[in-house]
Amino acid sequence: PLHLDLERVRLQPPGVGFFELCILAKEVGTDATVAIAGQLSTTNHVRLGQLTAYAAANDARIIIWVAPNFRPEDREALELLNRGTPEQVEAYGVEVRAIKIGDSPPAHEFRPVVFADAWAKRARAAMHFLTPAVQQRYDFFQPLIEELWDAGFTNRVSARQTLAGNETFASGFPGVTYHADVRNTRASVHLWIWAGNMDKSRRIYDALYQCQAQFESEIGGIEFDYFGKRGGWRQVSIGVSRPFSDSHSEQGQKSIRKWLFDTLFKFKGICDSPLEQVTRELAAEEAEANAAELEDDNPSDEAVEADTPAPDESNEGI
Repeated sequence: PLHLDLERVRLQPPGVGFFELCILAKEVGTDATVAIAGQLSTTNHVRLGQLTAYAAANDARIIIWVAPNFRPEDREALELLNRGTPEQVEAYGVEVRAIKIGDSPPAHEFRPVVFADAWAKRARAAMHFLTPAVQQRYDFFQPLIEELWDAGFTNRVSARQTLAGNETFASGFPGVTYHADVRNTRASVHLWIWAGNMDKSRRIYDALYQCQAQFESEIGGIEFDYFGKRGGWRQVSIGVSRPFSDSHSEQGQKSIRKWLFDTLFKFKGICDSPLEQVTRELAAEEAEANAAELEDDNPSDEAVEADTPAPDESNEGI
C-alpha cells in the first residue's frame, strides 16, 4: 500500500538499549534502511519513542509504524517528522485490520493514514538555491503528481531524485519503477527494471516483452532496451517518447501532462498482470531455493542417524 519495494534484513533485530523493533529492512534499488514497528493495540507515545530511537540507532531513512488504530496525537507526531526532517527521511503510519467477506477466511488489510510528501520536502529543501529552471519544473510536475495521486496510480514519489531529474514512481512490484520526464520539447515515459541481479531482471524483462503486440496496439512507438542503445549498468527498460511542438504555454504543458498521465496508466494496465505473475514465480523459486539450502544446512534426524557409526559392542560392560 505504500508502494515501497522492500526486502527484509532481519526479523526482530537486536534491541537498542531497552528498545526493540519488529523488522529491519532495505528499500530495493536505493539501499535505504527501513525501520518497521508493529503493535496490536492502539498507538502510544512509548512505542513511538522506541521506533524513533531504533531508527536513529540504525540510521534508518524510512520509518513505518503499523497498528490497528492511531491516536490523533500520534498521527500528528509522524506528520511533524515528515515536515521537520530532511528530504531523505520519510515517516508512514499504517492501520492494519482483519477483514472477512461471507465465509471467506480472514485476511489482513493495510490502510495508510500518514504519508511522506517527498516532493514537498524536496521543494522546501531546494528553496535556498531555487532557480527559475527548478521553479519551472516544480510548477510543471506538481499538477501531474497530484492527478496521479488522486487517481490511485501511486501515493509516493521517490525522494531520492533531484528537482532537476526525472520523476520516479513506484510500481508496487520489486525491482520495477516508472519514470516520467520532459526534455526540451520531448516527453517520455519509461519502465525501469533492476531486480538486484541480471537473471531476475531478465526474467521480468522477458515477461513484459511477451506483451510487445499489446504495447504497440495501445501505445505505439515502444522501445525495448536490454543493455543496448543507451548503455550503462542499469539500462533495462521499456519506454516511449513523443515530441511536442509547444512546451512553454499553459495549454501546451497541459497537453504534455495529459499524455504523461494517460501513458503511465496504459503502461500500468499492460504491465500489472505479467508483473504479478513473474513476481509470484520468482518468489516461489526463491522460497524453494531457501528451503533446499536450509535442508542442506540442517539434515534430518534419519540422515544423521544413518551417518552415525554403530557403537562398539565389544566394549560393553567395561
